[in-house]
Amino acid sequence: MIKVRSYENENDFVLMQNLIRENYLKSGEQLYPSPADLEYWRYLYDDSPDGVRWTRLWFDDDHLLAFAWMNEEATDFVCHYQHKDLLNQIIDWSESERLKERKKKNCKRPVYFRLRSKERNHCPAKRLPKERSVQLLR
Repeated sequence: MIKVRSYENENDFVLMQNLIRENYLKSGEQLYPSPADLEYWRYLYDDSPDGVRWTRLWFDDDHLLAFAWMNEEATDFVCHYQHKDLLNQIIDWSESERLKERKKKNCKRPVYFRLRSKERNHCPAKRLPKERSVQLLR
């Protein structure tokens, strides 16, 4: 059974990095983000390592299947290569949270997703649901 929860502690951070490693080792497709990118993001976006607390995690028992890290400008997500079926849940959560934030700030800018091309992301656009509005960066 899939459980979803917010980031709790440094153990979650290690699980996130290990998910990236597992995707690369077993599928060869995980090129972005790297485990080191996660370390970098902790300070790039938030001036402190606490910015990771916005992250949402999807688990099957104790095994991390996916995470979505939201910051002011973007939501980056990683999904286990054998659990692409979670993409809709991840995107739904991200859209919902982004819309809540925009409403709080009375912001009129549209909410949209940008995806890196297959070479840079293990969740290529062709696997996303057609009903999603996606801007694909090449």
